[in-house]
Amino acid sequence: MKQAPLIILTLITLLVICGQGSAFARIFKTLQGVKIEGSFVEMKTSGTKKTVILRLEHTGKLYELPLAHFSPSDQHFLKFADLTNRAKGKTPNASGKMTAASNDIPLPPPSENTNPMISSLKSKLVAIDGNSVKSRKLGSTPDYYALYFAASWCHVCAQFTPRLAEYYRNNIAFANPNFEIVFISRDQDKKTMEEYMLGSNMPWPAIRYSDSNRERLVKKYAPRGTPSLVLVDRGGKVISDSSVNGKYRSAFAVKQDIAAWFTDGERTSDGSVIKARIAPGKRVSD
Repeated sequence: MKQAPLIILTLITLLVICGQGSAFARIFKTLQGVKIEGSFVEMKTSGTKKTVILRLEHTGKLYELPLAHFSPSDQHFLKFADLTNRAKGKTPNASGKMTAASNDIPLPPPSENTNPMISSLKSKLVAIDGNSVKSRKLGSTPDYYALYFAASWCHVCAQFTPRLAEYYRNNIAFANPNFEIVFISRDQDKKTMEEYMLGSNMPWPAIRYSDSNRERLVKKYAPRGTPSLVLVDRGGKVISDSSVNGKYRSAFAVKQDIAAWFTDGERTSDGSVIKARIAPGKRVSD
């Protein structure tokens, strides 16, 4: 703990004013209120201690700081960033930049057959309409669905849902028209589900709480971990999953796969690309 004042002093000298930086950058905040603009590179573990390596946006230099020195929300973000990198087989090279262990994998064509449990989603959906949740039917049957399993009680969902919604709003116009995200609630009743949809302003439809398929979809596609994002084709085949081989790898990885397959990268509201195509994570089969 004797080194803490020195670390804080160093951080203050490295303080970066938010500006027109890299789109991969984020403003991190320490427990002392110091702000750092940079991008996550790697997390190192030694015993019970974790150290985060950031690439400073202003100088491009690498900087290490104990995970415990970050704000609680940033600690949570960094843990999932590390989990996503490890799940995608990413490691830093000599220059400190991240490289992917696998090459880009093309999106497999949709199944020839249609799974009734998936195809029935088209007519069993609800969505936000003003200040209420009302029935909605899709204009066509998508070839691919991203099933989003989340709940109001889930702390991670509170952080992930807004990011997924931002991607959806800014990119859906550029996306494959045969793709749709569908929310599947893990809450305990219809009222709580709808309050969560309204509170988070979900831009995608959801399966009705009373629909018998809701529980079946949960058991089949999201038995572990919340939030879960599962990309399936119209035949119900899993293309990208939040869990691989029984181990939860986070919903962030699947979101990145979707961005790589269905758009030219994530975009801002003015259409500017903020993330280029990336090497997708490990795929799983049904």
